[in-house]
Amino acid sequence: MEALRHLVLHATQIEDGTATERIPLHRWLLAPAPTARLYRRMRLAGVRSYDERIAREQALEGYRVWLTQELSGDLSKATDVQRLPMTMAPKGFTVDEALALPAKWNAEADERARAEAEREALAEAEAAEREAELKSRSLRRLDGGRLRSIVWPLRPERRRPMRRRRRRRRGRGRSRPRCGRS
Repeated sequence: MEALRHLVLHATQIEDGTATERIPLHRWLLAPAPTARLYRRMRLAGVRSYDERIAREQALEGYRVWLTQELSGDLSKATDVQRLPMTMAPKGFTVDEALALPAKWNAEADERARAEAEREALAEAEAAEREAELKSRSLRRLDGGRLRSIVWPLRPERRRPMRRRRRRRRGRGRSRPRCGRS
């Protein structure tokens, strides 16, 4: 009964893509330390297929050999971008994915710069629009339903006489009486 349950669970894990292939026993017996490192890298990178992990390891080793030949046997001369596949391999990146990262980062940086330039242009346009609105408000005023220019003080023939209002003072709080009143 337990074997049947295990078989059913394994079949559903295979369908879901969550089944993990086991590392063959003969590899554990023949090379225990490198197999333990391989097992650890498989788990950390989330690679569930033994064959896929072996292919990634082979591609990384091939890249390391090629880079060593390119740099005349001295990997310390390699730039950070050239070392990127070896740096990113423990995190689950393939050689191709790691080498594609700088281009992706440059594209993202260009996109951010474009978006920032667009935001600045929009902010400048809004500032210019606000300034033009304030300028038009200062140049014009609404007077009796008609829009008149601020230059009206310069044209006395069109100017209306200003009305003066008198302030009324109330008798409370005065320290001295006004002329003739007590």
